[in-house]
Amino acid sequence: MKTSILKKSLLVAALALPLTALALPGDGLCDGQRHHHAPMHGKGHHDHGLRHVLHDLDLNDAQRDQIRTIMQENRPKMRELAMKMRENRLAMRQLAAADNVDETRLQELIAQTAQTMGEMAAQRVRMQHAILAVLTPEQREAARAKMQ
Repeated sequence: MKTSILKKSLLVAALALPLTALALPGDGLCDGQRHHHAPMHGKGHHDHGLRHVLHDLDLNDAQRDQIRTIMQENRPKMRELAMKMRENRLAMRQLAAADNVDETRLQELIAQTAQTMGEMAAQRVRMQHAILAVLTPEQREAARAKMQ
């Protein structure tokens, strides 16, 4: 029985680790590449995927300012959610290393992790929607094509 619980705990921890990449503040569109030459690049930004999408759209200064504002407004919420993911990951590691696994606590952590991931995904969708609204119809079409 203890072995089964330990195996489940380790499996959950192993599955949660790759998901933490989703917890990084960003836009959900990142293709794994960093585009340091992209517009709006700045210290502490992790939204390279969205920047890649917006890179060749010939944004005017007003659009850049609006998009920068949208990203800045979303950054605190995304950081908060990323911190929750880190805390859950740490709690799962501690649970996996314990002599006995508290199954109730494990289920709570699983539910919290799933909820936080869902909130992050929803926040990214809202941010992407707000950014697309700043674009001209032609720019929006090109951005959507790049997002595919």
